[in-house]
Amino acid sequence: MANTATRMRVRRLAIVAIATATVALGSGGAVAAGLVEAVPATEAASVKGPPPSPFASRDRLVRLDYGYMESNVAPRGVDRARNRIALAPAEASVDIALFPDLSVTLDRISLKKADLGGFVWTGTIRGDSGYALLIVSDDQITGQVQIGTRVFRISPVSGAVHRVSEIDPGSFPPEESIPAPAPRQPSAAPESSGNEEAKTRIRVLIPYTKNARAQSGHIVQDAKLAIANANLAADNAGVKISYRLAATALVRRYQERGFLKDLKKLTGGKGPFARIRKLRNRKKADLVALLRKDSKRYCGLGWYIETPSKSTANRGFTVTAHGCVTNHSVTHEIGHNSGLEHDRYQLVNGEDRPNPPSSDYNFGYTNVGAEIMSVMAYHTECSARGKSCTRVPMFSSPTRTYNGDTMGIAAGQSNAADAARRMNETRKGVASYR
Repeated sequence: MANTATRMRVRRLAIVAIATATVALGSGGAVAAGLVEAVPATEAASVKGPPPSPFASRDRLVRLDYGYMESNVAPRGVDRARNRIALAPAEASVDIALFPDLSVTLDRISLKKADLGGFVWTGTIRGDSGYALLIVSDDQITGQVQIGTRVFRISPVSGAVHRVSEIDPGSFPPEESIPAPAPRQPSAAPESSGNEEAKTRIRVLIPYTKNARAQSGHIVQDAKLAIANANLAADNAGVKISYRLAATALVRRYQERGFLKDLKKLTGGKGPFARIRKLRNRKKADLVALLRKDSKRYCGLGWYIETPSKSTANRGFTVTAHGCVTNHSVTHEIGHNSGLEHDRYQLVNGEDRPNPPSSDYNFGYTNVGAEIMSVMAYHTECSARGKSCTRVPMFSSPTRTYNGDTMGIAAGQSNAADAARRMNETRKGVASYR
C-alpha cells in the first residue's frame, strides 16, 4: 500500500445523505396522525433534557404515540425477549411529521434484534431512495432519516418527548491528519477472504464520557445507531462484515482533552481507561470506539492501520464526537482501522501528499457528476468544482452502484478506488484482535 507507517487521522466528516426522496411538503398546517405529534410550546418550555445538537439548523420537540409505535414499529416491554421479533407487528409503513412543513412515509425493509436489547428498524422513503434507521428500546427511539441532501435526527429527551433536528452540513468541524509511529512488530499480510460468502463478525466496544452522555438522550441507542450505520455501509458495498456491539461503558472520572490526547489515553489503557481495557478483553471486542463530547475543531480521530493483524491489535481504537454519529464518523474511523484512506483528491489537495499508484485501491470515491461520495471521501473535490456533494452509506466499490451511479474504480486503473475489496481482504485481520 502507499503508506508504510500507522497513522492517526483526525477528520471532519461531511454530512451523509442518500439520493432524493419523495416527501410531503406543506405550509405548516395540520399533519396526519403518525409516530409523533408536536409538543405544545407552553409545555416545551418546561421540558428538561439534553441540549439541541450544535450541528442542527432547526429542531422541535415531539411526543411519541406509543400506540402507533406498537402497531407500526416495535412492541414495548420486550426489549430483552428472545422471541421479540415474533412479537413485533407485521411489516407496516410509518408516517413521521419531522416538521410541520415536512412529513415522510417510511416503508420497512427489515426489523432485527439490536445488540444489548431492543430493535433496529430499517426502511426506505416511500417513492424514492432515501432511508431511515430507527433504534427502538426502553420506550424511546433514536433515529436517522436521510432525504435527498437533507439529514434529520430523532433523539430522546425525556420519556416520550423526543427532539427532531435537521442537521446543517456546513456546521461540522474541519478535518486534519496527524502521523503516528509504526507498530513495533511488522504486520503479516491479511488472509484474503474476498470471495468468501460467510460474513466475518467484528465486535466493537463503545465507551463514552460523562459529557457525551450529558449531550445524549440515550447514549446506548447512539452506540447502536453507529453500529447500524456501519453495517448499512458494508452491506451496500458488498463488504462481508457484520459489526456487533460488544458492550457500552461509561469512562469514569475522565474529562476530555484534545482528540489526540484522548486517543492516546484510550490506546494506553491506563487510569480511567484501565477498566475499558479489561472490558475489551472480557467482551472480546476487536475495536474500541470512544464517544466524547462535541468539539468545534474535530469530528473524529483514529489509527490508520495499513495491514491489520494480531500485531496491530493495540491500535484498534478511535475517538468520535457524539454529535458526529449521524455524520457516519464512527463508520469512517472504523474504515481507517481496517486499512482505508480518504479519497485521492483529498490526499493530494487537502493533505499535500503524492497520489498513490493505481495498484493501490484502498480509497474513498467521489462521483462529482452525481454529487455523491462514499463514506471515506471528503467534500474537497466537490467544493473545488463548485458542487455540493452528499455522503452516502457505502464504501467505494467498482462492482456496486449507488442508485445506478458509479461508486468506485477497479485496481490497476487510473485513480483506483475499491475500499470494499480492501475491507474484504483485511476483515479477518481485524477480527483476529480478540
